[in-house]
Amino acid sequence: MMWKEIYSVMEKSPAQLKVVKKMLEIGISIRDNDLYINGIQIDDTKFAKAIGVDRRVIKSTIKTISENPILAKFFMNLKSIPDFTDAAREMGWGAMEVIVEDPSKPGILASISAIISQEGISIRQAFVDDPEIVEEPKLHVVTQSKLPSELILKLMDLKNIRKIIIK
Repeated sequence: MMWKEIYSVMEKSPAQLKVVKKMLEIGISIRDNDLYINGIQIDDTKFAKAIGVDRRVIKSTIKTISENPILAKFFMNLKSIPDFTDAAREMGWGAMEVIVEDPSKPGILASISAIISQEGISIRQAFVDDPEIVEEPKLHVVTQSKLPSELILKLMDLKNIRKIIIK
C-alpha cells in the first residue's frame, strides 16, 4: 500500500521518485522540513550532490512528502540500521547474501534461519532488501561465527535459492 501511495504522489516527477528511493534505501526521515538519519540532520545540498540531483529537487521532494499526511507520517518514522555484512569478517563473524528466484514467496528467511539454528549458530543480523528499491534484492545474514561449507550446501538445496554469496 505504501508503494502505491508513493508512486501515485511521485508519478509526475521521476527525480523526486529517485530521491524517495534513496531516502528509503538509507533510512532518511523528514522532520520540520529537514532530512535526518536517526536524529542527525543531513545537509540537503550534500545529499543532492551525492545522488546526482539538484538541491531544489530535494526541497520539492520534502515539500511533496510533507503535504501528504500518509507519506509525512511514514517518513517521519523512518530509521536507519547498520549493515554488518561487509564488516563481519573483521569481527570473526560469518556473513552471506542470498539471492532467490522469487523474493515474493514467503518462508525464505524462516527456512534459512532454521537451518542455521540447527547447526547451533546464532544470527546477529538478518534483513532483506526491498524489491521496489533494489533491482536484485538480497537476504543479508550475519552470524555469530563463520558458516561451515556443509551449511551452505544445505541452504543451496532449498527451493527458490538461486545464489549464495559468502562475505
